[in-house]
Amino acid sequence: MTLLHRFAYVLVTLAVGMSADVFAQAPLDSREQLNALLWQQQAVEYRATALQAYRLATAQLGRVRSNGLSAAVEQQRAGGFKSKRPAIVFDIDETVLDNTPFNAMLVRNGRGFDPGAWAQWVAAARAGPVPGAREFIAQARAARFRAVFITNRECNRDGGYDAQGHALDCPQKRATLDNLQGALGYRPADTDLLMRHEQHGRDDSDKQARRQEVARTHRIAMLIGDDLNDFIRRSDYVPENHGHHWGSGSGAPWIALANPIYGSWERVFPDLAQKYAGLAAWEAPPTLGTRLRLVTWNLEWLADPQRLDSAGFWSQCAAQGWPKGIKLLEDLPFCDVYKRDGILSASDYEQKKLIPLRQRLAEFAAQEIDVIAVQEASSPSALQAVLPAGYRVVCFTTRADAQNVGYAVREAAKLRTHCREIVALSQENNPVVPRPVRRGLEMKVDGPGEVPTRSVTLLNVHLKSSCPGGRLDSTTNANCATLQQQAPVLEAWIEEQAARAAPFAILGDWNRDLEAEIAGNFPARSDGSDPTGPLQPTMLRNLWPELNDLTPPASAMELAVVDRSAARATPKCHETLNQLALSLLLKAQLAPASLVNGRVPAALANRPAAASDHCPLQVDLRFR
Repeated sequence: MTLLHRFAYVLVTLAVGMSADVFAQAPLDSREQLNALLWQQQAVEYRATALQAYRLATAQLGRVRSNGLSAAVEQQRAGGFKSKRPAIVFDIDETVLDNTPFNAMLVRNGRGFDPGAWAQWVAAARAGPVPGAREFIAQARAARFRAVFITNRECNRDGGYDAQGHALDCPQKRATLDNLQGALGYRPADTDLLMRHEQHGRDDSDKQARRQEVARTHRIAMLIGDDLNDFIRRSDYVPENHGHHWGSGSGAPWIALANPIYGSWERVFPDLAQKYAGLAAWEAPPTLGTRLRLVTWNLEWLADPQRLDSAGFWSQCAAQGWPKGIKLLEDLPFCDVYKRDGILSASDYEQKKLIPLRQRLAEFAAQEIDVIAVQEASSPSALQAVLPAGYRVVCFTTRADAQNVGYAVREAAKLRTHCREIVALSQENNPVVPRPVRRGLEMKVDGPGEVPTRSVTLLNVHLKSSCPGGRLDSTTNANCATLQQQAPVLEAWIEEQAARAAPFAILGDWNRDLEAEIAGNFPARSDGSDPTGPLQPTMLRNLWPELNDLTPPASAMELAVVDRSAARATPKCHETLNQLALSLLLKAQLAPASLVNGRVPAALANRPAAASDHCPLQVDLRFR
């Protein structure tokens, strides 16, 4: 082993041996490969399928040696091959060489495919043989077949080519030949290994041109690989025309090895959300009679990317130097809101905000979240742009502003919804409030069917910011005065639900540490008056004791007990602003076993960096 090989091998070995704690933080799209990798590395069944494939190939050596047929469709079309010496064409990765230790390193460390790390792994030349490969190749060579390896491992196309068009810089070829020698017990000839970008001017976008190169001198009697492109261009494959090549009945067989980790089949699923959408899943008829899974998330200035582009947001804000507190139009964000996260163009916005949001929401889709309540999104189209397949926006507030609230639901849950805007919560018609804030959005949720077995009324709020704690009757914080004005609207809504004996919950960005108010046992009003009586907003000192005055009894509420540890993880998020309050009527309908010390449990979930400064709040309501 060369010094370079030793160094690369140490790097890969150290990476594979990192703590499982790193894996616990890995993104879901990386962790998705875990079972596939474990199966390929540990399962007896995988070894059995590989051995069966090569034993099937061994059993056909005698027949394909003499029958004059070709397994390559390109050669079949060209003809003139029957008298040529037979060759067997192999793919390398996951067909002859086992690269699962490299993939395991990526999964353990939460990484996607990295060309630099892959080059280190190839240079290490430490991949072992796929079960059965070494023995089969030895028998095929003994039977006077030429063994040819066509791989998408690459030469450096920027390193130049000689007068014959051969790549001058191809360290991966030398390393691959070293690896094959160690795995197979012999060193293939240079001409028996066809790399990508090895020959100047050759179309190496797939393997067809290289198969044609072999076909000029040999009859391709058998093809062995783990990907359809190892046998035929995927776009050319027609099961009715080519399916006969699979299996023992073919005189020109295609032998396929199992590879559930990666392959060209993935290209139709460019992201995690589309992979989940591609699943053919059985779904039990859901019912609100068993559970309702909710997520509430402030998406921090989520705007429709097409609206930003059409309004010239990026160019005009850049031309003005990203000024603070300046809006080009009412329904657009302030010019400076994305600058903190280095988002200064449409491309930045897509890569740093939209894609991470889509990935995180796809994770919620995988958990079958039924209702997603969002704050600080400009429009239904802004939310729909990041929703995973199987979710639809059902309602949104309609004020002409960059910050609205809305709901999306899982279509398979077949929930029946009815929405109503709570316009008064925005204070847009209150002359005391200098600048309107966000409207509230009520959504009544019924289970499927004409006669629902249960219903819950939700109120999605995004209350006035910058008054998270302390006295609301402070004379030094004008933001608190706006929040005071919102309290009577909230209280009226709560009492309306109580009058209907309707189970309800209020969720979203309260912009207020309600838990601190409860812990401090603070009074509702500065004048000491009874919170059940009429409220003069300027007398309001603390929000929760005013809202939860227990009158009428059906208005009584309780906060969910929230695990907020995710707020302190990296990246951090607002720890106490997002709350879930639910009526005791609703709590009484929940299964006692689903409560923790008699309280409804909820949790903040980790957020993607730059996607939002808030963590999503998740709760699972399980009914009796």
